[in-house]
Amino acid sequence: MKTIESSLFPPTEHGAPDQGRARHSIAVHEQSSASRPLDTRSLLINAKSLLHRAHSLAAGSKAEIFRRLSTRARVSFDPPETRPRSFSARDEGLAIRLDRGAEGFSFAACSGGGSAALDRAMSMALRTTPQGSPSDEDAWERSARGPMVDRERGATLPAVEELRSWLAEALALSRKAASRHGAILGPAWVEAGVTAEVLIADGGLMAVRTRTRVWALVMVRGHGSGPARERPRVVAARSLRALSPRTWAKGIETETPGREKGASPAVGALAVIGDAAATLVATLAATLHASGAHPPPNVGRAWRLSDDPLWVGGLASGRFDDAGFAARPLVLADGASVVGTLGTRGHYRRPSYRDIPAPMFTTLVLEGGEDPMPSKGFSAHDLRVHRLTPDRWVLDLLGTWLREGRPSASLDRLRLPVRPHDLVARCTRAIGTSRLHANGVSTPTLVFEGIHLRP
Repeated sequence: MKTIESSLFPPTEHGAPDQGRARHSIAVHEQSSASRPLDTRSLLINAKSLLHRAHSLAAGSKAEIFRRLSTRARVSFDPPETRPRSFSARDEGLAIRLDRGAEGFSFAACSGGGSAALDRAMSMALRTTPQGSPSDEDAWERSARGPMVDRERGATLPAVEELRSWLAEALALSRKAASRHGAILGPAWVEAGVTAEVLIADGGLMAVRTRTRVWALVMVRGHGSGPARERPRVVAARSLRALSPRTWAKGIETETPGREKGASPAVGALAVIGDAAATLVATLAATLHASGAHPPPNVGRAWRLSDDPLWVGGLASGRFDDAGFAARPLVLADGASVVGTLGTRGHYRRPSYRDIPAPMFTTLVLEGGEDPMPSKGFSAHDLRVHRLTPDRWVLDLLGTWLREGRPSASLDRLRLPVRPHDLVARCTRAIGTSRLHANGVSTPTLVFEGIHLRP
């Protein structure tokens, strides 16, 4: 066993790393087999055995078992240190749902993957007051049409040396860009994870899935004059090969202020780029397109949004959802009106194995376009949404004023009161290709026109 101090951000249970700044020490076992593919056949055999055991512990109750096994590795760099640190870990857990007929259903989860873990989960499930009702049958899949398999090719964990090499190249390119534009780089890391999931239930349902994902983060502070705040630049991809070491440097170049002073009109266009656009799309979708939401009467022509769990580049894409239903795309808005809201079957997700599957967006995709950048207005590359009430938001924006469609000389910070229904109605331009971001949203630069930019 080797103890390695990880000076940066621990991953959350669903795989995407947590951006918290806490320091921690973790004891891990060095595993020479970390780069091998996970043995899904053994996991499925184990799951069948666990389901048989669940029947013996809860006679008369139909059962569903979900098991997740993950291995991950991280390389981090924390100035002023000069050498990177490495970290590796292995996590596994299982969850059980018991269908108790007219009483409803019970749910419990436990870390581990053997019979002892199942016994603990079963004990908790049988002591738990049943929830739901027989009408929740819509949330269960017990089809006996044969095993469903969704294995990614090459679902193996990259070697630590590969991660170290990627991080060194990405930081070298980012430092060059930062030195040219007055930015300062802070801590950085790259992390890869490979996950195998098995879902098995009474009635014949058997589903197996493997995934590999890579995330990387660097803290960036300052661009020229004006207000600046340290903030993370997070990128993600389905493999290390698909994650370009130039991504951070390109982001620094894109967000760099220009040399000329820009105009600041009272009413004008708001252009939202990069991660800021992805954050805004996710927030608007959760508010306007969730089940039971009150849709706006109309949307702008650039608001052409879908949730596509089959999208090839999606971070959470797959052939079936986390309850075993076949995945299917869903059009939410067509550039004129809202035409869909989040459904159930095909859209169930578990952020952690400890969570009951619930309807969630998987891969939000907003179509790209060939519209020009507005000549005047404000371009925001950093955005935070403060939801005061469901219908009253404040957008906290960091960016630059535009001059002839180009960034001006200094950063500025705006706080704009907006209403979500009004905002999507003003989404009239989509600029460039729709690109995937670390929160799972694919979007181009978006332009909202007729926005009150100054009090």
